[in-house]
Amino acid sequence: MNSSSRSIVSLGSGGSSSSGSSISTMSNHGDNNLKPRLTFMSATRISFVGMVLLLCPLMGSIYQTQNCTVLLQQHGISMSQLELLSNDEVKVAKKERIIPEGNVTVPTKPTKIGSGGRKASGINTKNQFSCQLQTPPKHRKTLARVVLLQRDGRRQLRDFVTHYTRVLPYNSLVIMDHEGNDDYTQSLLKDYGELGAHIWKCEGSFKAKAAMWSQVTRVYAEDSGFVFPVDVDELLAVKQDAGMQWSSKALKDALGSLGKSGKPYKMNWIESVPSECHVHMSNAKSVATKEGTYASEMCDIQFVKTKEIGCMDKTFSRGVHFHKTDTGNHYGGTKKFPDLSKALCEEKGLSNVYEISRLALIHLKEKTFEDWLVHGMRGATDRGFNEDMDIDCDQVQQSLHYCKKWEKITKARFSPYELRKVYLEDVCPPGEDELMPVHQTFCRG
Repeated sequence: MNSSSRSIVSLGSGGSSSSGSSISTMSNHGDNNLKPRLTFMSATRISFVGMVLLLCPLMGSIYQTQNCTVLLQQHGISMSQLELLSNDEVKVAKKERIIPEGNVTVPTKPTKIGSGGRKASGINTKNQFSCQLQTPPKHRKTLARVVLLQRDGRRQLRDFVTHYTRVLPYNSLVIMDHEGNDDYTQSLLKDYGELGAHIWKCEGSFKAKAAMWSQVTRVYAEDSGFVFPVDVDELLAVKQDAGMQWSSKALKDALGSLGKSGKPYKMNWIESVPSECHVHMSNAKSVATKEGTYASEMCDIQFVKTKEIGCMDKTFSRGVHFHKTDTGNHYGGTKKFPDLSKALCEEKGLSNVYEISRLALIHLKEKTFEDWLVHGMRGATDRGFNEDMDIDCDQVQQSLHYCKKWEKITKARFSPYELRKVYLEDVCPPGEDELMPVHQTFCRG
């Protein structure tokens, strides 16, 4: 499969050297001996803590975390107690950024170090995860910032970047490499970094995905009109009456029509129809296609399944409003509406919790049999299901869809013949499904 001319790939390994910017945090489990909060502290001491937290990142390399820790300890405040402070209990200047992650607070405000240059400051604690910036820390403002967390994405990563850079500059891409070690992927990341993308190396449990995603996104939030946490198999487009569009004008128009209530926005999360499916065209009439230069597998994507937008569809927000995301970016959270869930959405009603956008996020996880199989095995491995070859999904509470997919794979006993039958049954829509043509969204001559 040929790459787009805008994606220049060198087939060596290696990565850029670290710039020294990093984010790390600690697990918010255990440590029951830590006595919470600030009820025992006087207003004067609270003010002092706020001043230290505000000024320490600005003092330069001599007075970094170690010196700030000493100052706090001299006033009877341990780092363990500091990690348990919340925004409601320590109110300092608006420029301060103390970001709650469960019971943990980690400053991640980018600190200016010159014209166009920035670095991310942070307190190093007992690491549950760490993320290190690999590229120069320049945060130029952009309308839309796409924040991807991936591992060994290979051609999926290449297709992802090719799609987004048809409309957005490389500066709009933040690519988090989670414990990747694939040489081809590393060479892609090196090239994308040289073209202007922001490349991060992250280490830690997959269970920390939401925290990693949220912390890195916050570093860019104030310099981004909108922030989009996405996975490597999710491609952005704009829903219009004539079908899906992906162009600068379509994106600007869709974003420009959004309100400023502080709510997160919902995108229509829809799945592509694999080319192996013999679909009934329904209302999506056959579209004459011609050979394109984008990529053969992308050109094979003819249709997506249409559906009403719902509580589990993906979210995004304005950069200045962003607070956090979750492992699948289904609920999101803004500063004004930080604690969102499926239950709350279903109770209050979708439009009362979110603002509905004209954007769509097209899920390409299963455009080929191989993609479907690897997606299922990777999801099972990340969540530990692969340790049980006779898993009973009735006993599983979280990531049930990955469990059921792993169950299908194991019941076929890894026979490629049986698995292909399961794949077609799993992904091909019934004849009555409404379909929308997307060929020209992904395949252009």
